[in-house]
Amino acid sequence: MKPYKTCALVLACLLAAVMLCTACSLIPTFESSSAASSEAAPTPAPEESSEMSSFAPQTGLWSSVGEYLEDPSVVEQIDAEIAAAEGTGLAIAVYADGNTLVYDYTYAEQLDLSDETTKQSMVDALKSGTEAQAAAYENIAAMLRSVISADDIKVRLTYNNADGSEIYSCEFE
Repeated sequence: MKPYKTCALVLACLLAAVMLCTACSLIPTFESSSAASSEAAPTPAPEESSEMSSFAPQTGLWSSVGEYLEDPSVVEQIDAEIAAAEGTGLAIAVYADGNTLVYDYTYAEQLDLSDETTKQSMVDALKSGTEAQAAAYENIAAMLRSVISADDIKVRLTYNNADGSEIYSCEFE
């Protein structure tokens, strides 16, 4: 395998780690009704944590994923995470597509995926990375459902080449 192809695969694996950090940090901080806390809200699965009960009063805080993404505190967190990812060779966009929170990652430089084996290796690396972190993304979707009064909330990850062509995409509920 050529060195640039190996670098592309390594970058794909590193991207999986970056996107998890970005995704998890986008959940806003809430205060428990019983005690104020300055820590970020955890992202446990609802059935796994009694702390979720502290979020119950927050249900319906936003009416849509789009409204959530317009909240100044959420915008601030997203902007900080995008700034932290500068220099990684990726452009990151976070937006709403209906009831879906989308993390859109675009490589700054075009990856040569004309060889089917190289392309499949890239897809496999991205798929493996996202599958390993599936619980985290499912927890983000669950947290969003607890604060957004909309149905069928999902989280989508999309990886694009520099020319905008999609390399890999997946969704979590």
